[in-house]
Amino acid sequence: MSISAGYVVNSVPFKKKNKLPSIANFAKRTGYTLAPNERRQLKEWDGAKNLAKTPTVVSGPFAVSNLLIKSARFKEYVLKNADRNYVAADMESGLIADGLITLTPAPPFYAVRAISDPATTKKPQYDAIGDGLIRRWAMSNALDTVKLLIAGPSLFGDERKLSGVSGVPEDYSPEYPGQRILGAPTTSDFDDRFSNMRVTVSKRDHGETVLPIRFSKLLSEILEKPRAGSFLVQGRGGGGKTALLRALQLSVNDAHEAPKTVFLDARKIIKEAGSADTVSVLRRRVDRDAAGLVDTKGSVIVFLDGLIGTDSERPIIEALSRLLARNEPTLVLGFGLDHYELQADSNDYPPTPYLHNRTHDRTVDLKAISINDDALATAVISGIVRTSGTSTSEPPEPILAALRTLGFLYLNHFVVSIYLHNAGKMAFEGKNSSAFVIQSMQNLYGDLYGRFTSRQFNLLCVAALRSYCRILVKSAGSAELATAHGRYESDFALFPRIVQTALIAKAVVYILGEFANPKSSSAIFKSTGINEELFLSLVFGNDVNSAVKDLMADQRVEDAVLSAAHKISDTLEPASLSYALYLFGRARSERGRLRAEKAFETAAQVLLDPGTISPSEQTKFWRLARRSLYISRSLNGDKKATDSYIAAVISDPYEDRLNRSFHLEYYRDHNATGVTVALDHEDRGGNLRRTRQLLGRRIEAAISSGTTGEYDRICILTYFSLVRYRHELAKLSTEQREQEADLIKRLMASNVTLGPELSAFVIMVEHALSRDLYSSLDAVVELFATKAIPRIGWVDRQMTSEKQVVESVASHVYGAMLLVDLLSERLTPKLEPKETTQIIRILLYHDIAEAYIGDYRPTDGETKSKEIPTMHRIAAPATYQHLPGLAASFSHFQRFETGADRCASLARDFDKLDAVFQALVYASHFPSLDNRRQFVTGNKERITDPTLREIADEIWRRIEKIPLKATTAVS
Repeated sequence: MSISAGYVVNSVPFKKKNKLPSIANFAKRTGYTLAPNERRQLKEWDGAKNLAKTPTVVSGPFAVSNLLIKSARFKEYVLKNADRNYVAADMESGLIADGLITLTPAPPFYAVRAISDPATTKKPQYDAIGDGLIRRWAMSNALDTVKLLIAGPSLFGDERKLSGVSGVPEDYSPEYPGQRILGAPTTSDFDDRFSNMRVTVSKRDHGETVLPIRFSKLLSEILEKPRAGSFLVQGRGGGGKTALLRALQLSVNDAHEAPKTVFLDARKIIKEAGSADTVSVLRRRVDRDAAGLVDTKGSVIVFLDGLIGTDSERPIIEALSRLLARNEPTLVLGFGLDHYELQADSNDYPPTPYLHNRTHDRTVDLKAISINDDALATAVISGIVRTSGTSTSEPPEPILAALRTLGFLYLNHFVVSIYLHNAGKMAFEGKNSSAFVIQSMQNLYGDLYGRFTSRQFNLLCVAALRSYCRILVKSAGSAELATAHGRYESDFALFPRIVQTALIAKAVVYILGEFANPKSSSAIFKSTGINEELFLSLVFGNDVNSAVKDLMADQRVEDAVLSAAHKISDTLEPASLSYALYLFGRARSERGRLRAEKAFETAAQVLLDPGTISPSEQTKFWRLARRSLYISRSLNGDKKATDSYIAAVISDPYEDRLNRSFHLEYYRDHNATGVTVALDHEDRGGNLRRTRQLLGRRIEAAISSGTTGEYDRICILTYFSLVRYRHELAKLSTEQREQEADLIKRLMASNVTLGPELSAFVIMVEHALSRDLYSSLDAVVELFATKAIPRIGWVDRQMTSEKQVVESVASHVYGAMLLVDLLSERLTPKLEPKETTQIIRILLYHDIAEAYIGDYRPTDGETKSKEIPTMHRIAAPATYQHLPGLAASFSHFQRFETGADRCASLARDFDKLDAVFQALVYASHFPSLDNRRQFVTGNKERITDPTLREIADEIWRRIEKIPLKATTAVS
């Protein structure tokens, strides 16, 4: 049945008129008396739900076939394998439809099918009741329905406008998901359905507070201002703006002595006004919805939907003001926030849409509903079930559970609507959220345009890709694409983002699949008008990438995408290579992951060669490709790759900036479409709302589960890198600092495994957040603590007894480095300048951990155990301005500890030689001769270089001749 016919048969007025009899009443009407055994059989079928007591008119598409529905072949090849989004199977309707669609123009039509048996081997048993009574009953019901449909208003013309059908406004399209309102809903039903309404209230002492507002409250406010009022209803696609405006209109119409109402769609008016005067276009619509209103002083409430904040809409509001000047209309405006954001970047729109510059009596936000907010989600689902005319009898709790299983993160009117319409049908079994949305859109496409090929729907998806990523558009493409573009703009362009990203993902896998096919690889870009080079080098944004991964759950799609990735990666072009590696990282099956790992091995031979990353205009793209390799391997659970990437980001300010900027663009916090990641943006410390939300959700999930995937560690790194940078710029409030510090405390107290470097980085960020401001200046001052920390050995020997300044840790380090410079030429073989620099660097950092843990005795194993994590902590601020040198501090420290090469071994020798020299300075102050001998001998004998050992021996010979002070006890 056509969509508009379906809307009619489901409407309350039609149902009241179309009172179809039960089988018992029909038998009485026709003079047939049911036998006792027939009554028992009917009761049994009724109990098994194989026969309805009261017939029901069900709207939807037919399946047509040249096979009998009871045949085994039909059940095997159609019922089990085909899309079962049909209300009936029929042979005759399809034959007639095939004839009608060959006509030009093809006339619109609908079919009515009487269902009289279950199409099983029990068919003769049904026909035996009253010698075909059930069949006659079904046909009578179908004829009554057809008569009532024919007697009603015209169903044809542009069906999608539903012109004049049961009082539906011309610009309201209830057949689209999430917008249908059927039955006779009450205000309390709408209170539930629109439980996601929020208002922002300004408070004198506490800033702004977001509070819920009920539908009934908003309705009363609108009714209280029937003249010159302005109400703004805003939200993202699928949130329920159109349905809310329609519900308000219906409720206003039911109110006592209510003003007249008009429902308008700005998009349709703009399109029609392209060839006509805007005032005349509006006049026709106003006259239709509120006859006799114009030129009177009667009050009117105008519901103006479809606004996306562009300047092309202003003439509509201005024309309305002129047309209804005497009426002083109250306007209720529906504004799509996300559509404005998507268009703003490419069209240079101002950051604040003109609608926000207008004065409104009330601004209402329709918020997305978290899948985990059970109370709100079940209320909204319950309200939609009660007001949308769905035939489902499921309570809201299992519906919510099913949506969770599908992988939806947020709910809105659109998501709930497509679930209610499609759940339980075989074509939707085993789907994830993206595949579920795509299947729903395919069904809607068939409802709107009849039977179609997969290519026709794929081109519709390409039209979505071209609309949201205009940089890819190279030419107009084929005539087929032009048709698809028109259909997309007419029926799908203003659907919510979840639809757009699913359509774009479908376009991506379609183009990649054709590109991987040698027979169509060159033709696909010509027919779609897509720039091949750009397409094969763009990393798509998070929403699209996630949807592509969802679609790759289909093994055929995964095989095609990975084949395309192989073909792209073979070029070894840096920008394209990055995209190919991202595709490999989305492999889901075991077979796909094995293919991906082979590709990673090949790419690693190029990308992990230090000579590849050279200073040139290609540097950023080579680094991005290397980054893609690390992250894709991390997605495949590779710990070594994750460790390497974490180390690279923490130690290299360039990599840190690239990582921050990439994620901000990837998650759509940069002012871009969010479809692609072009790396055209830098992190300036601005908005990170969406990135913080998405990464924060992963961190919270890891804390709750106590398990850590490798990619979770990269998310944790990125999250706190973004936080650290904003704190460095003094862009975090006290409340924000406290929130982030609390998250770190919970993270560190959980069972999440971070690894030593990431753990040290997070601890460093927590320490920084304890201050209002923390920058490189603070980090340096903290390291300067070594200048004032006395060497514990001299303190133990009371070298401060005569109020002299005892040697500090930094003094010791300085002495050791000075000895390197003074004595390097005496060594055999002589030190090269490069080696001298290395030894000085090793010594510079070998005791720097003591800035945080203090100096300690050699026997203090507990403090010694803190040195390695503290050195990781000291290396962590390398991404602060001016501090990249700290990145190497841990490796210098490690070389000193192991003494594994000549420079490291000599650094250890100079460390001990400095101690011997200092013993000469303090020679007369030791507590005893024995203590002095043990100290000098212990250090001297640990020097391995012969030349330095000779110098130490010479110092000892002098020390032996120096007497202790008279106050010192002599052993």
